[in-house]
Amino acid sequence: MLSHSPISDVYVVDSYSGLDTLLEELKVEEVFFIGGTSVYEEALKRYKISEIHITEIFSDFSCD
Repeated sequence: MLSHSPISDVYVVDSYSGLDTLLEELKVEEVFFIGGTSVYEEALKRYKISEIHITEIFSDFSCD
């Protein structure tokens, strides 16, 4: 998880370089990016994305 707030039972990194290191150490084959626009934009720049899942929510929320 790329986050500034740790959550139990998950790996937490606070940068993409930390994520790169963790992915290499764990030999991870599948990653899900869940976040706001900046998370998606950076992930699309840095990684080879082969599949995108989109959830459409039919309501308005105040967020970034």
